Amino acid sequence: RLLKSDVGHDAAFSSACDEADFASWKSYRKQFVGAKTPSELKVAYLAGPEPTHDLQVFIDLGVRPENIWAFELPKHFEFTLTDLKENPVRGVKALPMKIQAFFRSSPVRFDIIYFDACGPVPSRQQQTTQALVDLFRYCALEPLGTLITNFAMPDMTKADTADNFGTLVSAYLYPKCFLDRPDGSL
Repeated sequence: RLLKSDVGHDAAFSSACDEADFASWKSYRKQFVGAKTPSELKVAYLAGPEPTHDLQVFIDLGVRPENIWAFELPKHFEFTLTDLKENPVRGVKALPMKIQAFFRSSPVRFDIIYFDACGPVPSRQQQTTQALVDLFRYCALEPLGTLITNFAMPDMTKADTADNFGTLVSAYLYPKCFLDRPDGSL
């Protein structure tokens, strides 16, 4: 049976499919790509020393506390725990580790990752780029998951920082088309 959307070589393939196989595939796909309620969403975020503001926003939007992972560096984790103890919310998973270490060591996938880095993208000290690389390398986002990022402006007064940032921006822009070319070419 052909579907309205069948074109070209897909028509031959779809006509060979059994209705039961098609129904099974739709059911399987719905497990991974479908509508979720806010209470079904899994969220990871960088907690910081005062994690309850962001946490409360997620909860107010309907995310269950048990589905929220909050990450903070071990050296600052005491402040995070103190702030969480003052908040009556229970069930949040607060972890004293870098978020990228979790991505490397756990198969958990998130629907939303809120990566408020508080540092520039090209930062060797804060390893912001490495965290993003690990996020994608270890498939930390669910299919159709959302990555929300926030980065600080790099300190452009340092020559090596300006060079690194310039290299990053130029590598990003090099293959792009620009509006000032009428034909859209490079």
